[in-house]
Amino acid sequence: MRTNLSIVWQPKTLNHDSRGIYKVGDWAHWPGEGTYGWSRPSNELIFIRDITRLRPGEVRCRHEPDICNWDVLDELFISLLKASYNWLCETLSSVAHVEKITDFEFDLVDPSPDDFNNDRSINAIRAPKRIAGWSIYNLEARKREEEAKWIENFEGEYKISVECLTDAYNTCLSRGRNRVATNRTKYTATDLEKEGIHLSKSQLDQIVARLQEHHSHYIHLAKD
Repeated sequence: MRTNLSIVWQPKTLNHDSRGIYKVGDWAHWPGEGTYGWSRPSNELIFIRDITRLRPGEVRCRHEPDICNWDVLDELFISLLKASYNWLCETLSSVAHVEKITDFEFDLVDPSPDDFNNDRSINAIRAPKRIAGWSIYNLEARKREEEAKWIENFEGEYKISVECLTDAYNTCLSRGRNRVATNRTKYTATDLEKEGIHLSKSQLDQIVARLQEHHSHYIHLAKD
């Protein structure tokens, strides 16, 4: 199990040979992710040892608990790491296209009333949520999960199945005279309204764009 945090960067375009060696640009001189002795990889931006020791919200034995609030310290440190990560990505984005592969995610809870003094009502309104836990997740995997959930709940959200909607979109030009392909979503909205399904042109534009971008592998939509 890995306990360290290592943030590395590499080109998005994997223009390399069968041995994994890049052929063009500055990366042609990159020695790879291997290390020699105690050295760190040359493309590593941040390395922090034993990051998994930061466990905010977890009740555990500590020496002298009255002297130091360890949970609060863990919250501060993990918040600082996330802020540093975001700052690094934002800074690099001024000179290069930056796309995160992974990111931090916090499990937030409302503050406990014990966190306040006598004036609890006012402070509780202004107090931020507490960090009860954290994890590092893959953005692409999360996006796939969100898209799969969207398709799963499609009929409940729009009152029409995705198959019926795509069929209406693909066949709308043949349902009226003098219809042009550039107005597909407008015609589709009109046809669906006749069937009691109320979706505006702008809603259909967003739905069609999302289907074409993320679900074209199993949903065929006619091209304008």
